Amino acid sequence: MNRAEFLSQMKKSLFGAAKEFVSPLIEEDFEKIDQFLDEMAGMKWLPLGQLHPNEFIGVKDLFLENRSISLYSNGKEMKALDKTCPACHSLIHWIPFEKKLICLACNKQYFIEKSEGEFTPKFYSLKEKNGKWFILVERGG
Repeated sequence: MNRAEFLSQMKKSLFGAAKEFVSPLIEEDFEKIDQFLDEMAGMKWLPLGQLHPNEFIGVKDLFLENRSISLYSNGKEMKALDKTCPACHSLIHWIPFEKKLICLACNKQYFIEKSEGEFTPKFYSLKEKNGKWFILVERGG
């Protein structure tokens, strides 16, 4: 190995070591910035406990922060939605054999797998961190 190759390898090695050392610090800073922006927007992440999309198929109902929320899973992915009808503000119900949501007050329906229907429910953002799931909700809603 000549001197130029040696210096090139040293440069690559030092850069790789610095990158491995700094990247966790940068990731933590990005998480803190995201958390700060969510708080400024009046949003917060709430834990969903041990729920995971591959642990259930269908709908699980939750009551978090004075909100009635449904979690839908097809075994691969999970969606979170508000259980109140956007048209009449009554509770919507899950009909498992048709895989649809229906409002019994105004008789409107939404097919969750097709993402279509006579109304569109409010969906919440979900994220997974270290094997735990979190839902993003408005603060004090």
